[in-house]
Amino acid sequence: MTTLKLTILNLLLLLVGLPIPIGNGEIKKIPEKIAINEKALHPEGIDYNPKNNRFIIGSFTKSEVGHVDPDTGAYTSIIEDKNLASVTGVYVDMNRNRLLVSSGKAGAPANRTDEAYVAYLGIYNLDTGNLI
Repeated sequence: MTTLKLTILNLLLLLVGLPIPIGNGEIKKIPEKIAINEKALHPEGIDYNPKNNRFIIGSFTKSEVGHVDPDTGAYTSIIEDKNLASVTGVYVDMNRNRLLVSSGKAGAPANRTDEAYVAYLGIYNLDTGNLI
């Protein structure tokens, strides 16, 4: 089974409230509801990092990426990159130990190519959050 299939499987299991596997082989029951107390977060894009049992969440409005503890709902910013605009997606690549983050200017017209409207794909170390 590929990482993508595992990620999709984990998210499907989460949606139906079933346990999901975490990095050390344990099975972790994810709460049915996770309340995140973070102002102006507006999540856009979510994935799961089994290495630390955290959900990775991109913020459409804060131009950052953070992780959420499913047990407490605590949000911690892990990536603040000046190149990020509105985060539109996140993907945990376990095989290469990296996090891919797509970003772009919301509502940018297709015919604009100036820097203010360019889409961006940031690739970060999954453990440190450093740009690769």
